[in-house]
Amino acid sequence: MPPRNAKQTRITISAQEARNAGPVVSRLSPTVSNASSSGNSLGILGPNSHQRKGSLSINLGKENIALTPFSSIRTKGAESTYDTSEEPPQEATEKYGKDKAPDAPKSPLLDDVADPTPYAFRPNTLANLIANNAKDLDALEQMGGADELVRGLGSDRTRGLSAEALAPVGGDRPSDAFSSPLGVRQRIYGTNVLPKRPSKSLWLLMWLALKDKVLILLMTAAAVSLALGLYSDFGTKPEPIICADTGRRECTAPKVEWVEGVALLIAVMIVVLVGSLNDWQKERQFCALNDQKEDRTVKVIRNSQETVINIKDVLVGDIALVEPGEIVPVDGVFLSGHNVVCDESGATGESHTIKKVTYEDAIADKKKGIQSKGDCFFVSGSKVQEGVGQYIVVAIGPRSFNGRILM
Repeated sequence: MPPRNAKQTRITISAQEARNAGPVVSRLSPTVSNASSSGNSLGILGPNSHQRKGSLSINLGKENIALTPFSSIRTKGAESTYDTSEEPPQEATEKYGKDKAPDAPKSPLLDDVADPTPYAFRPNTLANLIANNAKDLDALEQMGGADELVRGLGSDRTRGLSAEALAPVGGDRPSDAFSSPLGVRQRIYGTNVLPKRPSKSLWLLMWLALKDKVLILLMTAAAVSLALGLYSDFGTKPEPIICADTGRRECTAPKVEWVEGVALLIAVMIVVLVGSLNDWQKERQFCALNDQKEDRTVKVIRNSQETVINIKDVLVGDIALVEPGEIVPVDGVFLSGHNVVCDESGATGESHTIKKVTYEDAIADKKKGIQSKGDCFFVSGSKVQEGVGQYIVVAIGPRSFNGRILM
């Protein structure tokens, strides 16, 4: 049910008109399926990243039906009912909130950008094309395909990002997706740098070492021995003994009972310190090797020229090139190439290699109803086994598939 005070209009039409309306609604919003008289719901017409909020009008002969972004259409028997609400239904409000569009689930790691202007797509919408080991071809189709994806990110298949898009500061004229400066793109889509995992300090390593059960037992024994020694030396009256030199005078025994407990504590501290220093040194070496592993390059097309850049400088919208043996650093959509085959076992666990096909070929196979032999998505962390090609970058850093795993 719509929330209280929601403005709602209910219009009932025949099943024939509903079937005629189905294709119209589908063209206006890909999120709504075709109308039928089987009693199934057509779904909720919700805004997504490439649509403007507002109402839609459908002409069904005698009636003009205005559909807001949260209108719903249901068919039952020989009639269809159109509910036109200006506010989202209660279940959508409870799940997403009143002012949020139910287009794509939020990333579990980063909040989405509410307004991606001047670009056409939100960062998490692009990231969810390759999420949870599922490659969403339908979502890419709703975006308009590979060509609309490239255009919406202000890039070009052959020229890549323009010089204006790579400039740190924009010009005097109003910027669009193709001419917006570098800072705007990085502010919306981020950079291809994962937050570093804080290394363990020496004090933390020592504290973890002290939790060893054997050391806890030794420290307990040392504490008991030290307490008894201190009590024996300073808590009781010393008994006189015969002096060793003459054997006649009475002497006082030395107070050394506490030494055994202190010796045990010192031994434990030496073990803890040596082990912690060893672990701390290994931790630093591991961080250095990890930084060295991530310090590699990738080929991209920028301003109509092939350029070799560090993977940390890759941007969403870059046209990246692949060749055999390369580890894909980011998520992307395949644009063109020859016999590109990827091993995604390192990223997804799939043991067999996957051939990459263009979006157009994947859609053609889908329309024919045949199982495609490949897909058009590049998964970060996968390895190119053979072939050469190019793809457009759609997710980098913590929003990429590999980034979400490492986070």
